[in-house]
Amino acid sequence: MFREPLCRPHTLGTSEASPACIVSAERIAARYRAHLLPRWHDFPAYWNNLLMAARDNDEAALEESRLHGVLMIGGALLPLLEGKAV
Repeated sequence: MFREPLCRPHTLGTSEASPACIVSAERIAARYRAHLLPRWHDFPAYWNNLLMAARDNDEAALEESRLHGVLMIGGALLPLLEGKAV
C-alpha cells in the first residue's frame, strides 16, 4: 500500500509504519469505508499539494504540507483549549 517512505509519515502520522500497522489500518478502512472521510475533505488544495509533493518525491514540499497540517490541527484544537465548543 504505502511503498514510498516519504508518504508514510503524512498518511499514517508516523515516522515509520510497521507492516502490522498498515495491515490493521487497511482492514479497518475496508470494514468502515462508508464512514471514513479524509481529514479536511473540504480543503482540496491541501490534498492536492500533498499528493503532488509525494508524487514528485519533494521532501521540502512534504515538510511544508506536514507543517500546514499541524497548523490546521492546532487551529481546530484552539477553541477546545479556550473552553469553547467546536
